[in-house]
Amino acid sequence: MFEKFTEYMDCQLAISEKSRELVHQIRHRVYCEELNFEPQKVSRMETDEFDDFSLFCMIKQRSTDKVAGCVRLVSPEHSDHMLPLEKHCENVITDPNYKLERFRRESLCEISRLAIPLEFRRRRDENRPKELEKPISQLSEEEKRTFPLISLALYFAAASMGVQKGHEHCFVMMEPRLARSMRLLGIPFVQVGPAIEFRGKRAPYYINAELFHSRLTPELVYLFREIDGRVKQGMMGITPGSVSGIPLKTTTVPLPSSKFFN
Repeated sequence: MFEKFTEYMDCQLAISEKSRELVHQIRHRVYCEELNFEPQKVSRMETDEFDDFSLFCMIKQRSTDKVAGCVRLVSPEHSDHMLPLEKHCENVITDPNYKLERFRRESLCEISRLAIPLEFRRRRDENRPKELEKPISQLSEEEKRTFPLISLALYFAAASMGVQKGHEHCFVMMEPRLARSMRLLGIPFVQVGPAIEFRGKRAPYYINAELFHSRLTPELVYLFREIDGRVKQGMMGITPGSVSGIPLKTTTVPLPSSKFFN
């Protein structure tokens, strides 16, 4: 099913102002309207201070051009650029080996604001709103089976954006059950603190290049290469500083020698 994913879904960077507004709209729909994690805004766009030094990516359904999910990579450039987990989950990292002060600020990044709209995250055995029944029912069973891979593809997209930025250490606040699922798929996120109540049960996790590549199955390597290629393609035409003022590398990084999360 991994090789079928890109037949039905496409990975796109959100570079233009219009595409970034679309990301913010999807985040508002998921975080503010569907999950009630944040208050609804008149603009119907969910934004925060971390967007100013972040990169964004979307997974879009090819047949409808709908956004099936989005994610951002918070990419600090200066000492005063915090990670979201520092603000919202202060002191949540308890493992002394992974305390943020041990690392150069610009070597850090955080996968954040992963959002998948209701129609793409619902399982087939769950009730769906009536307005979603017809579009979903028109999809093939094969396409529906790609939906659970959307979150994985978004994490791969974040990984690829990290490649382009040359980050060495990545953190993420994640549900433990999702981390277990990722581990079964061959992505061994390391838990570096206890699970806390933050929009449900979540814990801090860490990953680097060695861990990321250590257990990828051939099927996962295939999917990562596909996602990685789309991210690189999107970044090739970007001039330094054109995305949120963040300088981007103009050369691609081959997977085997990638310095991502070194």
